Amino acid sequence: MGSEMSVRPEVLKNIIIQNQTFISGIRLVRRDAVPFDDGTCYVLTGMRRAGKSYRIYQHIQELITAGQADTKDILYLNLEDDRLLGFAVEDFESVLRAYRELYPERKPRIFLDEVQNIEGWGKFARRLADTGMTVILTGSNAKLLSSELHATLGGRYTVREVWPFSFAEYLRYIGIDLMPNWQYSPLQYRVRHAFDTYLYWGGVVPVFSATDHREAVGTLVGTVLLSDIAARNNLRNTAALKLLAQKVAESVMQPVSRSRLTNTLKGAGLPVSRITVSDYLDGMQAGYLTFGISCWRESLTLRATEQKHYFFDNALLTNFVAEDPQNKLLENLAAVTLARRYGKENLFFWRKGVEVDFVVPQMKAAFQVSWRMDSVETRAREVRALVQFADAFGWENLTILTLEEETTIEEAGHTIRVKPLWKWLLEEKPA
Repeated sequence: MGSEMSVRPEVLKNIIIQNQTFISGIRLVRRDAVPFDDGTCYVLTGMRRAGKSYRIYQHIQELITAGQADTKDILYLNLEDDRLLGFAVEDFESVLRAYRELYPERKPRIFLDEVQNIEGWGKFARRLADTGMTVILTGSNAKLLSSELHATLGGRYTVREVWPFSFAEYLRYIGIDLMPNWQYSPLQYRVRHAFDTYLYWGGVVPVFSATDHREAVGTLVGTVLLSDIAARNNLRNTAALKLLAQKVAESVMQPVSRSRLTNTLKGAGLPVSRITVSDYLDGMQAGYLTFGISCWRESLTLRATEQKHYFFDNALLTNFVAEDPQNKLLENLAAVTLARRYGKENLFFWRKGVEVDFVVPQMKAAFQVSWRMDSVETRAREVRALVQFADAFGWENLTILTLEEETTIEEAGHTIRVKPLWKWLLEEKPA
């Protein structure tokens, strides 16, 4: 790495042309996404294999189809391409030079995939933005990206989070097109059946499309843990990291403190400090394995030290929870969907004698998640929590998400809708 280019110019030109041909010709299933504004630079973040590259491919094809760009205008590099081994920040200039030699009269639209692999990438990205180029970058490590974003890029780039396929996108991928009033047609049975697979195996294409789902998700988790989390955050105790991920999965649905997780690992024979556990939890969140939500209206200290933890995709959770996972999977999927719709930073739980699973202050909405509502005790517990919350704050957007039950409950002057999660996921204007 240094001043001398490790990849020959001819190889660079070959990579540029091959990527142009590949991206323009690949068949895509459309994903739902906010369009990119022309002339604006973006950083796409999200977990490995969530679809960041896919989103770039879709945008490029949309540009070409709309006549806003030609194939030759595209400069795309995947910085995990093995042909770019040894690539360093100084080599970006050689890439631009190779492009100019190919197309001297054109100004490229630049797409750099997994840019966090190149130390110091932020300075190059800033220079591109300052010269008025349209640039879209992707990365799979929030910590590494944010350090460059804040230190170097300032407000020159807009950050967007890319999540795995939603249930609607998953249905589209497997060939189920939702017609108007599909809920009242035989199509609902196909949708319900598809949900069973989606609940367990999530929205990461290499996992849900694999013949052996468990093997595929095991490979994904191994890569995320060892490459995206351990290696990039210099976390040396991989045994502790794996066990921590296991214990976080087991705690889904329940608030858990970092001190408690520390004691759990110590009890398993791993002498780790609370600081180490905090570093590892932060690494798991930076590597897009998990995200945490805090208790609404609690102190900042408690918000930071005690959280409910969820996995960015249900397949990741399935990998760690083998016995009786249904309740955890249902709540995890609700958490992922709410975080996708409203932002992780706008999602909380509430606890004051009773616990409300999720609250979204910007929507004045509160949610409970319950696998079944057929027992008197379960029904009373879920309703009581929402009623107490509504009495305290005056919110009337109250929902219980279940596997199958659909009804309306009138209780103490409040209206609570009960909705199957699989139907709620497909609402165009969700509560």
